Amino acid sequence: MVLFIEFAKLCENLASTSSKNKKVELMADFIKALDEEELTAVVSFLTSKSILPSLGLNLRVGYVTLFKILCEATSISPRHLHKVYVKYGDLGDAAYEVFSNKGLKVKPLISRDLSIRIVKEKLVEAGTFTGEHSTQYKRDSVLSLLLNCTPLEAKYLTKVILGDLRIEVSTGLVLEALSKAYNLSLDDVRHVTLYNPYIDEVAVTISRGEYKNIGVKIMRPLAFMLAQPLQMNEIADHLKEHECIAEYKYDGVRVQLHKKGKDVELFSRRLEKIGRSFPEILQAGKRLPEELVLDGELLAVKDDRPLHFTLLQRRLRRKKPDETLIQEIPVEYNVFDILYLNGKELTSLQYLERRKILESILKENVGIRLAPIFEVEGEEKVRALFEESIGLGYEGLMLKDVAGPYQLGSRGYLWVKLKRPLTTLTVVVTAVEWGHGKRSGLLSDYTFAVRDEEGRLLNIGKAYSGLTDEEIKYYTNLFKNLAVGELPTGYRVRPEIVLEVAFNSIQKSTRHESGFALRFPRIERMRPDLSVNDIDTIDIVKKIYESQEVKPE
Repeated sequence: MVLFIEFAKLCENLASTSSKNKKVELMADFIKALDEEELTAVVSFLTSKSILPSLGLNLRVGYVTLFKILCEATSISPRHLHKVYVKYGDLGDAAYEVFSNKGLKVKPLISRDLSIRIVKEKLVEAGTFTGEHSTQYKRDSVLSLLLNCTPLEAKYLTKVILGDLRIEVSTGLVLEALSKAYNLSLDDVRHVTLYNPYIDEVAVTISRGEYKNIGVKIMRPLAFMLAQPLQMNEIADHLKEHECIAEYKYDGVRVQLHKKGKDVELFSRRLEKIGRSFPEILQAGKRLPEELVLDGELLAVKDDRPLHFTLLQRRLRRKKPDETLIQEIPVEYNVFDILYLNGKELTSLQYLERRKILESILKENVGIRLAPIFEVEGEEKVRALFEESIGLGYEGLMLKDVAGPYQLGSRGYLWVKLKRPLTTLTVVVTAVEWGHGKRSGLLSDYTFAVRDEEGRLLNIGKAYSGLTDEEIKYYTNLFKNLAVGELPTGYRVRPEIVLEVAFNSIQKSTRHESGFALRFPRIERMRPDLSVNDIDTIDIVKKIYESQEVKPE
């Protein structure tokens, strides 16, 4: 049994070194001593994921709630704790200081040493609570842990709960540590993540030496194949190297459909189960062959025209839509690929072979539609299809290599996407601020970031226009649970909420860590279907900046 204090000491050591190799070595040595239960907890904590990603649970205990629990655990006044917090700017560091004062800490009814396993069990328990009294139940679970914490344990338990360790450890480094701990190549470890996106299950698979047998498992999402952006002036060169077909580029939610027997589920790119929001698609899926995995795009469609993405968001936010909403915002699933069918993985087949299989199984099925494809003879045909797609209300055009396999988790030139000249960036919210006037009391001003090659987030702007009053109210409640720290006018938040921002141009700036700033940014739409892994990179920002005829400084 490994105690939680040992995990806290590991985090202290990780925080004190800037060497990536040393961080990997420290984590690998620690991981070797863990049993499977402890391993699943530790890799989840280190990567700031939900309590156990494979369970799909979110603790949803934010800064505000945890601040109150810390006051209760220490008999400290909110004013005093706030004063300590301001000194550090980190609630975990504040917890360490107040827990170091033995006169403040409340004694538990039953005293016990905290193990990693106990912490995991209590946090999982808290994550299962939903409904009217869930906040109180979560509070009781977290409080029972904090009452048994040493100062160092309180520091890192607080950070784990907020998902904000601040020890400069990325998922990539944890994967390297797993490869080192179990003497595997990093390629072998990464291969497992293509078939299983849940870091806790990946770690167990690797520890058991079962990585060679990894494969498709129905009802466990696979890593989506992604497309490389292409500019119109690059089409001719691309077609010289790739024989392609074209598809419309839909402006909806990318979805995998999994079916096994009578069970059907939909997975978004966030790896979340979203089937309950679209019961009509689940019902249509039951008419498909016995066991399969499909890839496609979910669209809101009425009278054969795509509806605006914001309407689809309304469906995504409803776990159980009523019949009125289903009739108001009907959806269809446009299928463009198949990855698995009745016991056989199809990803290694050429695109046209997979397409023939799709055509043989997708007959008339209300709600599920085979996405049309078009032959491509040359650049002019591509341009004509692109304009046709835009005219139909879609986003652009996809070009796919007819001989290409389905490359799990890959973003390459076997699939490319053509869109109108880029005027938006996909970013993640890192901080929120209180609004003014009619938005007083609402978190309406969003600071957002892109990422670099190592996954670090770099702020690039702030936007406060583009959302409806209803959306602002909805996201205010969400951001309160995602808060990890205070700002003078709002909160730092866990980077989970993705959005698209439009802008007039990009300029160089010393104000933001990215070195750039967006001019006149405005929120185009929220992207609840995307995660922080899907946001744009600083390289894309630089490319847009360089492409501008006028480069504002």
